[in-house]
Parts: sequence; C-alpha cells; structure tokens
Amino acid sequence: MSSRRRPPGNDRRVRQSELPVEGEADQPWRFGPRGGGGGGGSSFNSRGGGGGSGSGNGGGGDLDNPAPSKVLGVFGLSLYTVDRDLRDIFTRYGKLADVQVVYDRKTGRSRGFAFVYFENIDDSKEAKENCHGMEIDGRKIRVDYSITQRAHTPTPGIYMGRPT
Repeated sequence: MSSRRRPPGNDRRVRQSELPVEGEADQPWRFGPRGGGGGGGSSFNSRGGGGGSGSGNGGGGDLDNPAPSKVLGVFGLSLYTVDRDLRDIFTRYGKLADVQVVYDRKTGRSRGFAFVYFENIDDSKEAKENCHGMEIDGRKIRVDYSITQRAHTPTPGIYMGRPT
C-alpha cells in the first residue's frame, strides 16, 4: 500500500451548492437546454412538455400511448436473447422486414431491448396483443409500438450541441 498524499486543497469535490450564483439567466446548465425551469424543477430530463405529437423523438405519438405502427419495441429481454429467438416468435404473427436486438458498442452485450419491423401494421397489432407479457429466456417482456420512425443518428459520445 502506498503512502502518497493528495496535494493540499484537492482533497474534496466541489458541491453544486458551493458554486457561485450570480443570476439564473447566466447559468443555462442549471435549467437544461430549454432555459427557464418553470414549475420549480429542472426541465433537462423531463419527458413531457414538448409538442403534442412527440416533438423531439421522431414523431410517433406520446410516450404513454404510442400510435400503432409497423415497428414494435420489445423490452425487458435477457442478455442471452438474440435476433433469431425473436424472429422465431414474431413470424407467427406475420411477415417480418427485420429484427434488431440493440447491443452496447463497448461491451458487445445486449442492452435488453429490440425492435421488430413488420411489413403490415395489422400483423404488428396482433403481435403486440399476443406477446406482451410473454416470457422469453426466463424474462417477462413488454411489447409496445415504437415511438420513433427511424433509427437515431449515431453520436460521437459527446454533446455536439442542439441538432439543426
């Protein structure tokens, strides 16, 4: 065990409450990207508040009650569930265009959710009704309509400013 010591003055982290406060308008980070924090809270991670038809998420309806679409999101998957497992299950309800399990780039492990693309919206409706709550690889899954209409644009892993 080493007996190195930290230099004086670097032995604790600065708390946000200790940062100098001049004026709320001078600190856009305090209230998130939209400025103003109306309602006494931060709007940085709020899920509501946008336009009525899913502003900022590709336009597929609201988060609680997404509009029916050909794309289903399958959530709560086991780390061991792969595309082929989902394809075998969902082809019972109609012809599939694609199945994509989402993997973490760094680790290569499943992130626990996938997207199933149907060719017909009626098939996706039937699959959602029949597969919601089903157990796959020991995990009970949740199936919902996707709220995005296309894949998100990849980012470099750092904030590059508001998309234009």
